Amino acid sequence: MTKYTMYELQQIGEQLIPAVAYADSAGLPVETMSHEKIQRLYGQVGRLLVTSSNEYFSGDHAPGTWSDDTQLTIAVAQGLIIADGFDINSQAETHVVAMNQTPLVEFKGKLKPRGWGGSTVNSVRRVMEGTPPLEAGEVGGVGNGILMKLAPLSYWHHVRGTTDAERYQDCDQLTLMTHNSPIAVACTRVHSDTLQFLLQNEQVSTQEFAIQVIGSAIRHENLLGLSSGELSHLFSYIYTTHPVTEVDILVNTDGKGFYAPQTLAMAYGAFSAYQGDYARAVYGAVNLGGDTDSIASIVGTMELFNSGVIDLPEDKSRLSDYQMLVQISKEFGESALFGKGNKSKTAHG
Repeated sequence: MTKYTMYELQQIGEQLIPAVAYADSAGLPVETMSHEKIQRLYGQVGRLLVTSSNEYFSGDHAPGTWSDDTQLTIAVAQGLIIADGFDINSQAETHVVAMNQTPLVEFKGKLKPRGWGGSTVNSVRRVMEGTPPLEAGEVGGVGNGILMKLAPLSYWHHVRGTTDAERYQDCDQLTLMTHNSPIAVACTRVHSDTLQFLLQNEQVSTQEFAIQVIGSAIRHENLLGLSSGELSHLFSYIYTTHPVTEVDILVNTDGKGFYAPQTLAMAYGAFSAYQGDYARAVYGAVNLGGDTDSIASIVGTMELFNSGVIDLPEDKSRLSDYQMLVQISKEFGESALFGKGNKSKTAHG
C-alpha cells in the first residue's frame, strides 16, 4: 500500500540524503544547548550557522557541516545497495568504513570519532575486533544512534513491500548491532511503524498521527515485555493538545532528547506542530534545544515521507559535499526501486 506513484517514490529516494544532511547541519551548531540558551544567543535559529561551540567537534566549521547523523544514514543506505537488501554483515562493514573515515577529536580526555555517540563507537570497535555484529551492541544503550539513521531502511522496506515480520527483524538486528536494550528495540520499531504510516497515508491529521504512534508504542510495549505506558504515555500530549506548540513540547518532554524515548516524544511533537513545511519543521525542532541535529534529522525525514516533495531552503548549496550527497541519494533511490531484488516495483507504478 502506498500513496505515491513510482515517480514520486523515486523523487523521495533522491531527496532523502540531502534532506537528512540539511537538518543535521541546521542542528549541529547548537547541539547540547538548551532552548533558553539558543534563545539567548540567537533568538530563533533559521539558517545554517558556523559550528564553533559544539562540544563534540573541535574548531570552527563552515555552515553546512554535517555529522554522524548523515554519515550513518549514508552507511545504512550503502549497506542496502551493496547487499541489495538488508544484511547485517554489510551494515557492519559500511559502519566500519564510516568510522575509519571520521577524524578523531579529543573529548573528555579521550580520542573519539568526531561527533559519534558512545554506544555506536564502542559497538563498531567491537565489530572491528572480530565480535559478530549481533553480539556487538552496547548493553543498555538507549541513545539516538538508530533513530537518526533509520530513514533509508524504512524507505527500502516500503518500496520493496517488506512484510511487518521481516521489517521488525531487520530493525531489531540493526538496533542490536549498536544498542542492546529492549527500550532501544521498541523505539526503533515504533519509529519504523511511524515512517511506514507517513509513506502510506494521505493528509494525516495530528490526532490520527498521535493515535498511530500511541498504538504502535502500546503494541511493542506488550510484545517486548516493557512496562505498560513506558513509551506510549510520552506521546499522549500530542493527542490531547490542539494545536501542539513549542511550549507544549518542552513542557511534556525533557527538552533534551538524548534518550531515545524522549527523542521520539520531541520529534513527534515537532512534526505535529510544524507539519507541511520542511524548513519550519526542521528549524522548529532545532530551536527546541538538546540533541538538535538528531531530532531535526528525524523530523526532516518525517516531513519528506509525509509530503513526498520538499523544497530545501536556499542555503542548501552550503552543505558540505552537496553534490556527493545528491549522487548517493540518487543511486540509493534507483537501487531500492529498480534493483534486482525488487519484485514489487510494478505494483507502485
